[in-house]
Amino acid sequence: GISADGRYIVGCISFCYMNDTMYFMYDRQTETWDPIAFTYDNTGNSFTAKDASALKLFEITVSPNGKWVSGAIYTVGDAQHPFRYDTETKQLEFINDGESIDKALVSIDDAGNIYAATPAVSPYRSVYIYHDNYWYGLDELLEQRYGIDFYAKTGYDNTGTVRQAANPVSVMTAYLKKNFILWKFHLDNQAIFQLSSDEQVMPLPMLGLNLRWYLQFPVVKNVMEMQIGLNGYFTTSWYAQGYNPALGVFYNQNEIKYGNCPYYDVFVNVQWYKACIFLKFMNAGQGWPMKSADYFTAHGNIYTQRAFKVGIYWPFYIGSNKNKKAASGGGGGSGSGGNRLGGGMGGIKGLN
Repeated sequence: GISADGRYIVGCISFCYMNDTMYFMYDRQTETWDPIAFTYDNTGNSFTAKDASALKLFEITVSPNGKWVSGAIYTVGDAQHPFRYDTETKQLEFINDGESIDKALVSIDDAGNIYAATPAVSPYRSVYIYHDNYWYGLDELLEQRYGIDFYAKTGYDNTGTVRQAANPVSVMTAYLKKNFILWKFHLDNQAIFQLSSDEQVMPLPMLGLNLRWYLQFPVVKNVMEMQIGLNGYFTTSWYAQGYNPALGVFYNQNEIKYGNCPYYDVFVNVQWYKACIFLKFMNAGQGWPMKSADYFTAHGNIYTQRAFKVGIYWPFYIGSNKNKKAASGGGGGSGSGGNRLGGGMGGIKGLN
């Protein structure tokens, strides 16, 4: 950390060896340094904690005016507590009451007020301010003094925690599917219209489209069939859910809206006897006709950029329906099709 005027710099020694790590503050004006919460023995080149119960410090920050240093401290009792250190008086203070356990992401202001979050493994859940030997919830202060709902404004309670909604949620859905065949042209269309009674609990795009348009024709009769076309989808803007890989669940967020940008792949499928060979140019538009690309599988998880995908699907067993013609419906494993709204608009299948 560094003070606002750049005079004071906080650093550490032996960072890679946690049990030997020692933090210090360096004064650029006087060109002197001061160990934080430790004393330094110049003859033995060793560091000793000013408090016998202190083991090591971490997450160290400095106040803008350089007067205070704060962070978290591990103690002999295997507990984690915030602390503050007055660089002028050299006084170290543990905040080790029951309310202070498991608080992390500690910072401090010019007046010595400590800011921290809990629990440590999910710091956005609750934010607190330590003032006059008492912890005040930031959400409570904003609500009581200014009438501001902190979580509704920031969405910082959206951390993947499983909770039950207080009220029932209803979803109205209208679904339309129509496939057209004009000579050798196939136009497979799906559309879904949906409304949620509570977007905070169950956000949904109002409109979603999945289109698969392609030309299908025989290259060699009863031997080789080909499809050339594109598969695209579109949704209106909505607060797409994020994904928590640690819990394996999706969670709601109200920070960024996604959608209002078409996505499409260009593909070629070739059915040769039992084998289906496909070539797909993924995300062919990548922003076109929009000014910028907006392709995310979930909040903060970007979708595939432009890329070629080549593959082969070769079943070792096909059922007794031997003379079935090539078709575009059914499951999506055999070919370069796909469906973002459900079902499987797959590649060519069924030839033997």
